[in-house]
Amino acid sequence: MRSVVALTLPAGAAQLAEGLTRRVDFGRPTKPENLHITLAFLDDQSDAALIAIGEELSTIRLPAPLVKVREVGVFGGGKPRILYADIDPEPRLIALRDAVRRAVRAAGIDLPHERYHPHITLARMTPTDTAAHARLARFLERYGPSASEPEPAIAFGLFGSHLHPDGVRYEPLALYPFAA
Repeated sequence: MRSVVALTLPAGAAQLAEGLTRRVDFGRPTKPENLHITLAFLDDQSDAALIAIGEELSTIRLPAPLVKVREVGVFGGGKPRILYADIDPEPRLIALRDAVRRAVRAAGIDLPHERYHPHITLARMTPTDTAAHARLARFLERYGPSASEPEPAIAFGLFGSHLHPDGVRYEPLALYPFAA
């Protein structure tokens, strides 16, 4: 099963992200129930691997990171692919991501080394859709400076990622609280 370890959104970031996706009139906006911050994309994993990953993740005892949307941006430069809400990479969030990667490796899963840019995917676009680019430019002009106040995250979790004709659907397999 395709899977991901992700941070669920606190109320303020969730409300901002949902409001922004409702205003997207181009590409494929992310459904509100799918909004999250990815900590580790696991790709396809067996049931046994997911159980092992879940056991390792359950040992993480860290304080809740603060989630703060800084602005809205795009990945892909002149050929935009993803509209996102940029998340402040504050130290507790980076510590959680590092702990998640260690836990996944301890479960026997090799993760590629990659630069981490915490974000919430708001919409996906076809890079060659020039009509959408004009609407995107207007959207960024109006909503690019959007931000939220920092709020502690509630939980992180292991999610199954199911591809459907109408987009991805995430299924929570396990949620983990933060240390008090």
